[in-house]
Amino acid sequence: MIEWDRGEPVWAEDSAKWKQLAQELRERIESGRYRSRKRIPSQRQLEQEFGVSRDVIRQAVGHLVAMGMLKIDPGVGTSVLPPENWRLPEE
Repeated sequence: MIEWDRGEPVWAEDSAKWKQLAQELRERIESGRYRSRKRIPSQRQLEQEFGVSRDVIRQAVGHLVAMGMLKIDPGVGTSVLPPENWRLPEE
């Protein structure tokens, strides 16, 4: 989970930003903040919120697409897939 200080993300130095962002987005999906079958914020909105590059956003989103949590519809946006589609690693 990303820590926040005065509205700004504080990134851990021992992990890549995209991995931290992917974890934050995953937590938002699992908590219901980003709901199933609904779109998440656009790349531009995520860039502004987290203060990261488009490449970091793409890597994080791509990771969650590979896990079956998100689906990208070009020209439309990225939406959350239902939990039955998720391929989560064993913990």
